[in-house]
Formats: sequence, structure tokens, C-alpha cells
Amino acid sequence: MPRFEEVLNGLLRISNIDIYVTGSNSRFLSSDIITEFRGIGDKIRVYPLSFAEFYSVYDGEYEVAYDITSKEKQAQELYSLRNIPDSFKKIVIVGGTANPWRNEEGFVIMGMRYFLLNSDSLEF
Repeated sequence: MPRFEEVLNGLLRISNIDIYVTGSNSRFLSSDIITEFRGIGDKIRVYPLSFAEFYSVYDGEYEVAYDITSKEKQAQELYSLRNIPDSFKKIVIVGGTANPWRNEEGFVIMGMRYFLLNSDSLEF
């Protein structure tokens, strides 16, 4: 935005006004803005909430439609994992709040809510 810094500087001369510059644009996040307003501004980084933080204050139901309760659906969903020729842990995230468990093939299955709310969920 041309003359952006000039506009902000003009606003800073008005008493009783605070200016907050936000955005995800690389120009706004660059050190150019801090350099331009050196000594009259602070850089505050704001990070997004984790799902656990969001859910701790969210009052509604929680984004899940994945269901493998039937044997047929389990067979369909696990088929591709069976055909991966490596020894890495195979994890299936399903709808609901189920605590992690291992099926007879060693695949870890856990509920979406458990996965998102427990930082150590992949350690099972």
C-alpha cells in the first residue's frame, strides 16, 4: 500500500489514539514496519489457538463424520494401511472421543477429540 507509513505517522500525531497494525501479509510482518516506527511501537506476535485452547472455551458440538464401527467399513478404511510395506506406526483417527486402542493388526485407533485434545496422543 503506497504511503502506508505516512498515514500511520499522521494518525500517531492525534492525541488519545492507539494504532494496531495487524495482518498476515509478509510486508506487515517484516522488519520494515518496526524499522519505520522504531522507538514508537512494539512488535507483538499473535499465534493461533490450538484445538485444545479453542475447545476449552467453545460451547458447541464438534468437525466429525468419520465412522468405522462396522466390520465392512473397518476393512475398507484399513485396507490401504495393510498394503504399506514399512514398519511405521499406523494411526487411524475416527469420529468421537474414543481413547486410543490397538486392533489385532497393531493399528492405533483413536477418537478425533482425543487426538486433538491430548498433546501426547501420538505416543500410544
